[in-house]
Amino acid sequence: MTVGRNIIVANGDKGSPTTPIPMSNKSNQASTTEVAFILDRSGSMQSIAEGAINGFNSFLNDQQKDHEEYPTRLTLTLFDTVFEVPFSSLPVPEILPLDSKTYKPDGCTALLDAIGHTVDELGKRLAAMPEAERPGKVIVAILTDGLENSSTRYSWRKISQMIKHQTEVYKWEFLFLGANQDAIATASKMSIEADNSATIKCSMDGMRHNSALLARSVRSSKRGEAKPSLSIMLCEEEEADKKGKKS
Repeated sequence: MTVGRNIIVANGDKGSPTTPIPMSNKSNQASTTEVAFILDRSGSMQSIAEGAINGFNSFLNDQQKDHEEYPTRLTLTLFDTVFEVPFSSLPVPEILPLDSKTYKPDGCTALLDAIGHTVDELGKRLAAMPEAERPGKVIVAILTDGLENSSTRYSWRKISQMIKHQTEVYKWEFLFLGANQDAIATASKMSIEADNSATIKCSMDGMRHNSALLARSVRSSKRGEAKPSLSIMLCEEEEADKKGKKS
């Protein structure tokens, strides 16, 4: 793996096993949430780059507004042929919005490498923390506009094993939004539940709906609220947007 200027370039190395992450049982950590956002930055996102930037910033703003009541730390992984981690496990009030300088679409889609690296690094970091400082909840949100086509370190099988382990044993929550594909089928290949996946539209309006959907889902998870599937929630967001435009 070659590292330079915060950009981690995928090579032929195999992904390391996911580190087991015991979740904290401390009551004072019950409202602390660790969120990892894995965002596609491949060349096909160029036409909607502004929408992607605004969508992420809207999601970030939502987390910042909730931070006092529901403290949140956020990691962002941007990926194309390689992947970059602009910030890792920072309290959301400390994070600056994306702009056209920090989000520049290019290259192919190393989706699996981005997921694998994020899960492995997050696992190692949390495992090294004292139990009292570990979050009560971990959420990994993935948004892509296309199919995997350039990963070299992680396979579908490896990612599926990692996600299944973290979900079943340590209760991590994985959310998957994918465009130009059957997102539920893609999520299934990675052991992500159908209710936690949705096929999205990668348009300017679509990116607004996607960010609202993820923000709503994460908000409900933080608060321990019951919620419908992502697909149903997406339909509700689109319908609300239509009504808003008519009024």
